[in-house]
Amino acid sequence: MSYLLNHPGLMWQLTQEHLAMVGMTLGMAVVLAVPLALLVHHVRWLALPVMGILSILYTVPSLALIILLVPWLGLNARSVVVAMVIYTQVILVRHFCVGLRSVEPAILEAAKGMGMNLWQRWWQVQVPLMLPIVLAGLRLAAIVAIAIATVGAKFGAGGTGNPAVRWHCPGRSLRQDLGRIPGGGIPGLAGEHSLAQPGMGGPSWLRG
Repeated sequence: MSYLLNHPGLMWQLTQEHLAMVGMTLGMAVVLAVPLALLVHHVRWLALPVMGILSILYTVPSLALIILLVPWLGLNARSVVVAMVIYTQVILVRHFCVGLRSVEPAILEAAKGMGMNLWQRWWQVQVPLMLPIVLAGLRLAAIVAIAIATVGAKFGAGGTGNPAVRWHCPGRSLRQDLGRIPGGGIPGLAGEHSLAQPGMGGPSWLRG
């Protein structure tokens, strides 16, 4: 903890890097997850293979997945971001599908009867109704991405995992290195605060 107090400027810079990386990940992940969820929602038989593949990818250890991506994307933040996008897909696609199914067909029929076109029904009816479930998925995906981004510092991605990467550096005491570890939790707290919504329960790290 003393490391955080003694290096506030550095920790602020690393926190900004960490949150920027997570924000980029969530943006890319949503762009991929929305069409996948719509496809699974309208073509129901695809649900099993698509969710099965995404679930299998989710079980791969984060370090192993990043290492597999390094030969193609390099030892940098790109490998870590792509790994985070892959990991968050199963969370986002599942929540988007649940959100789509939560909208009653009768509501869509009523909106259609009022003269709304497909685009209007999507933005004015479906999106507002599925938003609480979508935000829950984004919140969980953000926590997963923040955790993986901390590990990603070992691959030159930057972020608050950087101080902990020097764990095995010669000349450093265990006490000095332990003081660096809490920095990885700062983006997690920021993510919890920014995505917290009333009625969605406590923080995910308390709910398990």
